[in-house]
Amino acid sequence: EYMGESGGREMRVTLVRHGQSLYNIAEEQGQADPNIIDAAVSPKGQNQAEAFARTLDLAPDVVLTSPLTRAIQTALPTVNRFKCDLIICPEAAEVVEASCDIGRHSTHLKTQFPHFDFSFVEAQEHSNGCWWGKFVDFDEAMWHRSVDAANIPIEPYSSVSSRCDQFQNRLQSMASTTSHVVAFSHATFISSFLDRHHPHVAPERLLANTGSVVFEINP
Repeated sequence: EYMGESGGREMRVTLVRHGQSLYNIAEEQGQADPNIIDAAVSPKGQNQAEAFARTLDLAPDVVLTSPLTRAIQTALPTVNRFKCDLIICPEAAEVVEASCDIGRHSTHLKTQFPHFDFSFVEAQEHSNGCWWGKFVDFDEAMWHRSVDAANIPIEPYSSVSSRCDQFQNRLQSMASTTSHVVAFSHATFISSFLDRHHPHVAPERLLANTGSVVFEINP
């Protein structure tokens, strides 16, 4: 059982940015949006994910992840090392502002990751048409075609704030029964979430790939 800094029983949350993605490579080279839908991790990103899993000093009870492929891939070494459950959380996806932030339908995700439960993703698809946000006005087959970078919509603040609140509520609901959660997400979402709900732990800059922050939530 994890005992927080106050000496009481608190839930420890380790919030992690995904490993380097194929989109990140293009970005680091100064390229324009390369139109990579739901970008996967690069070989370097895979190595970063494995290295992160080895550095964890406290076994998680459960791992949470965004449904974007790069986040799931980064979470896998931690799940495999500690043999813990993985919960896929649509609200923890990246703020939509580039091609890599556009997701894929659950049918494609379940094919690539057949051992995981995508029920939260499917519920969002059923109610909104796509889990990465109703505000993204693409047709049902949009993940099959190229997207013009100039036409990528920017997610409005109201949508980001709502998702941050949903994620905080999810964490809070787990705090009475869970000692340690490791959650894999994305730079802009993590920054937005911390600014809104945990400003005392918000880093000055966006996290680097597999960078992490740790904070506590009281039951």
